[in-house]
Parts: sequence; C-alpha cells; structure tokens
Amino acid sequence: YRSLQQALPNVDLFYAIKALPQIDVLKVIDELDAGFDVASSGELDILLGLKVGGRRTIHTHPIKSDKDIRDALRFGSTTFVIDNLDELKKLQPYRGRIGILLRVSFRSENAKVDLSKKFGCTEDEVANIIFQAEQLGLHIKGLSFHVGSQVETSDKHVAAIQRCRDMMLELNQKTKAPLSILDIG
Repeated sequence: YRSLQQALPNVDLFYAIKALPQIDVLKVIDELDAGFDVASSGELDILLGLKVGGRRTIHTHPIKSDKDIRDALRFGSTTFVIDNLDELKKLQPYRGRIGILLRVSFRSENAKVDLSKKFGCTEDEVANIIFQAEQLGLHIKGLSFHVGSQVETSDKHVAAIQRCRDMMLELNQKTKAPLSILDIG
C-alpha cells in the first residue's frame, strides 16, 4: 500500500474488499487511512464492525437493489458506480444524497480476466448517460474503468486514462456540473 501510495501521490486509494475480506488485512488498510471499495451490504457490515466511516467507501457493484442502496446510504456511503441507464434510474430517489461515477468499458485482450463485457458502458454511451443524469437531477462526478484482472503491462491503463481524460475535457464543455474524478479501477 505504501509503495503504491508513493507511486501515485495525490491519489485516493480504495481497497476492494472482495479481493481479500480478511479482517486483519482490513484493519491494516484502515490504519493506513485508505478507502474501501464495497460491493455488498455484507462488506458494509464488516466495515461497520471495524468502525470505518462510510465516507471512506465507494459502492461499485454493477447491479444494486434498492435495499443495497439504502443500506449503503444508512452506513454513510454516498458514492456509487454505475454502468448503464437502468442503474442510474435506481439512484434518482436519492439524488440529493449521492455522487455517481460512470464506469466505461475498455477491451483488454492481454488481461487474464477481461472484464470489458461484464463491466461498464461503451464509450459511445457515455455522453448520453451523463446527459440523462442531468435530466434526472443526478450528478455524475466522474468516470471509472476496469481494464481487467492480472494485466501484465500498464499500456491498457495508460490508454484508458488518456481516453477518459479526453472524454472528461470534452464533456465538461457541454455539461452543467464538471466531471472531476477519474477512478482507475
């Protein structure tokens, strides 16, 4: 964690609990003051037991029930990642209490586990989803992506970061509220 923090100064790091939900590991991550990537109410319960505050979390599950959303909000988690319009619409009743990151899919042929078909919208869908969010009174704070698991080179990350940066700059010319966060997965 410290090596990653030194390599990425001024970046907020969030540990994906699903990667290794072992209590001793989570305690160390908590002591380092990192954030947590949560995907379920069960993961929120683990953090509650550790007395981790909800503002240090991002809810990233691609499909959320209304109960999942309410549980996260009750815990204090206010940032949600979405992949499509259906998930966006689920968040509308909570529009005054949340921020949203839109996950974009990037094909990653070199990943041992290519998640581009499972997670994210296409680049062509980004602008429409952001404009639909504005119509619904929701604020998309930024973009997110996941280039897959066990990627052996940084090429795909670099390309995705550059493409997201370009999209954000372009969209910030057209939207009411600026996109200001890039979640690099």
